[in-house]
Amino acid sequence: DRLIPLETRGATIAVGFRGPVAEDLQNWSFWSLPLEGSGQHPRLPWGRYFQLRVQLETDGLWEFARLDSLQIEIAPLLADRVVGEIVLAEEPHPQGGQVRVPAGAKTPFTYDLGVEFASADRIGCDAVRISAPAEATFSYLEMGDPLSAVEPDSLLREASGFVVFLPRPLHPSGDQRLRIGLEAVLYGEAGEFGGEVFNRHEPSLLQRVEGGDVSVELGSNQLLVVASAASTGGVLGDVEAGNGAFTPQGDGINDLLSIQYTLFRVRESSQVQVGLYALDGRPVWQAQPSVQGAGRHAVHWDGRDAAGQLVRPGVYLARVEVETDQGRAVRLQPVAVIY
Repeated sequence: DRLIPLETRGATIAVGFRGPVAEDLQNWSFWSLPLEGSGQHPRLPWGRYFQLRVQLETDGLWEFARLDSLQIEIAPLLADRVVGEIVLAEEPHPQGGQVRVPAGAKTPFTYDLGVEFASADRIGCDAVRISAPAEATFSYLEMGDPLSAVEPDSLLREASGFVVFLPRPLHPSGDQRLRIGLEAVLYGEAGEFGGEVFNRHEPSLLQRVEGGDVSVELGSNQLLVVASAASTGGVLGDVEAGNGAFTPQGDGINDLLSIQYTLFRVRESSQVQVGLYALDGRPVWQAQPSVQGAGRHAVHWDGRDAAGQLVRPGVYLARVEVETDQGRAVRLQPVAVIY
């Protein structure tokens, strides 16, 4: 067989030729995270169009997969744009617009959000969801022009953030800006403080907050926060083992020892082993190995050895070991057992 050349736009291309496929990053954003279940909301930036990529997988080599139907629910925008920016509470105009924080430390932030309405037909929103890289707590809410302190209708704590239900909506004929104070911890090298707005009577219709310039009072123009280089030297932070003496006597006072530690810069879950050792290196007790990600963790010890017997009074070493793709990290902390 021979290939028959084709004339295409002045170039000769043979039948069967496969050219490179390049992403059009000039006109399209990056692909969102995979949606693996029905009812999930794609996190898409502001725009007029979207495209889908469907990947089908099977468990067996000779099995096949088929997509029977795909239903997409759309709704009018709540606002033409929803813009947010975040800064350190004590540094509203960071140098170079880059927000840098110490990793592992609870840090106060200021989060400004503004809505833009091109017409009075938009219905606006009355709830704001803040999604932090790790745990975050709400501090205060300000609304109006100029901003003034108000009490939210209610708050809803979530795994990595919270929802603020506003006392009055953001609307074309009303408020169009607010400020939220919060405290959060960053355990990785960087993280985005994402946001969504919606209405409490229709919580499934969400609109994403995009990073940008909300006001001249803040100078980051983005939602990204970066850990300072000095605070991310390793994957395992200092180990803390209780406060003072540990007295496992069964009287309900200091009967459990809390061994706490922090994992940094762990992009994927890593194997962690926590145990207690005698000063001569002899293992006394081992917790069940577990797979953990970046963040603050704790393991509890009841003062008993591997055989279930209470250990003798004395000084022991709490040992935390983590295995990552960057190698192994170990931290020790002395523990005093007293009866």
